[in-house]
Amino acid sequence: MHLPIYFDGSLLRCLVIGGGLSVLRKIELFLEAGATVNVISSQADFKIVVLASLNKIKWEQRTFSIEDADGFDLVIIGKEDVPNKAGLVTELRRRNLPVNVCGDPALSTFFIPAIVREGEMTVAVSSGGQAPFLAVEFAQRLGSAAKGWGNWLKLASRFRAAVDKSTKVPERKKEYYTSFIKIGPVDLQPMPLEKTSIVEWLQILKHSQRPGVSPRPVPAVAPITKPARVTGFMPRSTYAAGYSAVETDLIPPPNEVGVQTNDSPPDWEGRYAAELGAPYRVTDKPKSPEKEEKND
Repeated sequence: MHLPIYFDGSLLRCLVIGGGLSVLRKIELFLEAGATVNVISSQADFKIVVLASLNKIKWEQRTFSIEDADGFDLVIIGKEDVPNKAGLVTELRRRNLPVNVCGDPALSTFFIPAIVREGEMTVAVSSGGQAPFLAVEFAQRLGSAAKGWGNWLKLASRFRAAVDKSTKVPERKKEYYTSFIKIGPVDLQPMPLEKTSIVEWLQILKHSQRPGVSPRPVPAVAPITKPARVTGFMPRSTYAAGYSAVETDLIPPPNEVGVQTNDSPPDWEGRYAAELGAPYRVTDKPKSPEKEEKND
């Protein structure tokens, strides 16, 4: 079983024996991590020559000798024709140097994994040298699921510092971290959160925007209106003034001659005392006084 360990790349000194395509990707990987790379080979790929001309690496065009390994932290041996690889690995191991032999897992003492980076979040995937192409595929799938975790890591670092200032109780810290994880990755603009309480921290995170999700539309606020009310009986003069039997509280009820007023409504019961025995309907037309005189 292999043990994954993360080193500070800027402190590593890497020796590469061989200059073919088999070591090119590993050279680029170490350069990306900030390591110092020296290549010793009688021949080198064009890209390696270009890196040397740009002073990205140091290339010595000659045959390797065991004394060249002194002062390095690890060694990579390419697939190129290197005489007696097994004996070379034995000598390097005596010097306590980790060795990776390209294409030969049995001789290697460490492997270069497929790496997923999202900000400062780093995930290494290795097949133990059995099927590197499958490790690459697995790493790519992890990378697709890790979008936004780089910024989340920066936020988590600040949250951890706030929790450390808030409490020293391990159980309470675990509770806060669990709540943070349940909220999930968020896009939070730089804010002075260091002086915020943990409860306020969690409330802010809950209402923050999720990465890759469109902002929620702000619902339109409907104007506040008072509900309509039915006034019941209305005098005939009201119809003449153009008022309806249904009015709102925003318009005061009209008086007998159709003038708007805030006075109390007329005595409807007294006005229609002759018709108390029958209910009055709005659709009914009140009797005209002139017709009543003709009937008399």
